[in-house]
Amino acid sequence: MAQPQKARTEENTVPITANWSQQNGWSISPPNSNVPLNGTAKLIAGDKNCTFCFSPTDTPFGASQNVNQGSPVEISVGAASFTVQVCATDRGSTCTPGAAPRAVGGYSIQVGDGFPGGKK
Repeated sequence: MAQPQKARTEENTVPITANWSQQNGWSISPPNSNVPLNGTAKLIAGDKNCTFCFSPTDTPFGASQNVNQGSPVEISVGAASFTVQVCATDRGSTCTPGAAPRAVGGYSIQVGDGFPGGKK
């Protein structure tokens, strides 16, 4: 019975990877992630160490998360629906989520249905 629980846990973990290239700058894959309620967002530094910045800052993601290559950061999102804007930048730097165009790493993460307090 432990095996089905493990599969369900992995199924509720959504990898979100920040990559950097000289040509395109920062990008996040997938660009608009959907994390189920009580799931986990797994933040991954793909090409080099990075900082993920979030808005609003009062969610389980906080204001930012520093992520090193090979050491993903897992964020348990909880039972409330919400959407955060996210951008990626060099580790230790900041970017402005929602204001950053996709070409410089501007994206979103939707938890549950994305609406605070549930779908209306």
